[in-house]
Amino acid sequence: MLNIVSYGYHSFTGIGYKELNQYRSNLSKKRVIEQYLKDSRQEELRIIKEIAPRIKDAKESIWMLTLVTKQDLWWNERRKVHDFYAKGSYNDCIEEITDYRGHKNFQHEYLSASLVISNFIDGLGEILVPTTGGYDQGLQNSNMAMFMNTINTFAKRSK
Repeated sequence: MLNIVSYGYHSFTGIGYKELNQYRSNLSKKRVIEQYLKDSRQEELRIIKEIAPRIKDAKESIWMLTLVTKQDLWWNERRKVHDFYAKGSYNDCIEEITDYRGHKNFQHEYLSASLVISNFIDGLGEILVPTTGGYDQGLQNSNMAMFMNTINTFAKRSK
């Protein structure tokens, strides 16, 4: 099972940031985006909580990978991002599933990667968050290789 999250950097198309629910005319673009990211992270948590009972009830053993994408946007905050997933409410859900199913029937891993290196833009092409300075193709390739190696390991294990 693969759960793809993005530390709140959920893309939206067809609209400008001023059309987001978080937009208020008295807020700067930066504040609007900060609230959007916060709300989107809460949505990621809501979803993992919503699917947790289905994972618990599954008949088969499950190996789950949480892939945190858009690494190129949050690379300078990677410890904070790691802690959000691996030490916060998200991981509380994962631990609850593990406790319920046992390690033999549920295994989970965290990885992060950037599928493409690209500024975070709204649907009108306005840059909302630029890519992190210093994040380059070498870092991207290294993390994508780790992701692919993990998938290959899982495939070999499940045969």
